[in-house]
Amino acid sequence: LTRLTFAFREDVGVFALDTVSVTSILAPSVQLLANNGFETGSESSWTYCCPSTAMSWAGVAQYSDNIYNMGVTYQAQSGTFFYYDGTGSGYDYLSQMFSTTVGG
Repeated sequence: LTRLTFAFREDVGVFALDTVSVTSILAPSVQLLANNGFETGSESSWTYCCPSTAMSWAGVAQYSDNIYNMGVTYQAQSGTFFYYDGTGSGYDYLSQMFSTTVGG
């Protein structure tokens, strides 16, 4: 198994994440991540971790939610949903485990 982890820290501002892709070099049309575009409307298949030192402000939003911060509107790159993260005062993490094959 392999773990993909994103670490976020935004003391001012917001990150938006959508359409994450991991494929095999032997089968590039096969997506190895589940819910890679957050189209379930939740973080299902992903593990969220926010240490107690961080102030959590993260989740999955719909395109129409128009997350607005510091003069910028955040929306889905594709589809309907996207992950947003505005956690401050520390790092938070979003990760997913997926099966891999050495050399593949």
